[in-house]
Amino acid sequence: MYQLGERACLTDWSEFENTCYFVSTVDKPFSDSLTTCEDFGGSLVSIHSQSEQDFVTGIIPSSGSWIGLNDIRNESYFLWTDGTEVNFTAWSPGEPNDYGDGEDCTQLADFDEDDIWMWNDYPCHGVLPLICKQAKHIDLVDIQRLFVSITR
Repeated sequence: MYQLGERACLTDWSEFENTCYFVSTVDKPFSDSLTTCEDFGGSLVSIHSQSEQDFVTGIIPSSGSWIGLNDIRNESYFLWTDGTEVNFTAWSPGEPNDYGDGEDCTQLADFDEDDIWMWNDYPCHGVLPLICKQAKHIDLVDIQRLFVSITR
């Protein structure tokens, strides 16, 4: 049993480098996915290295998922929803391309099913599974209570 103030990931969350990750296979639009992650005390996943990209691709559904990168506020200027620096990218060749003048959010997917996961700008109203990320320092007992209240 965890104690108040103990630092750990919740049940059903995965840990990588002192950070916790939660994968939901429920398809949602980008804004709903972001709200879900914020309700857990985190944000949509931001990816800052190839090792983190490899970890994330090992836990997401085969259909891919949302990541928190977007250019909603300023076209072609991508930002992470958690406010961290964009210091790593893994765009698929030719991306981002804003195809159809409406791709402002980002999906992580294995487009050729060849186990090479890349990023693609994607319409924010599309529906995809999500992956949340939160620092391990969040109080476990309080988050467990929030999780129980959200799932009821």
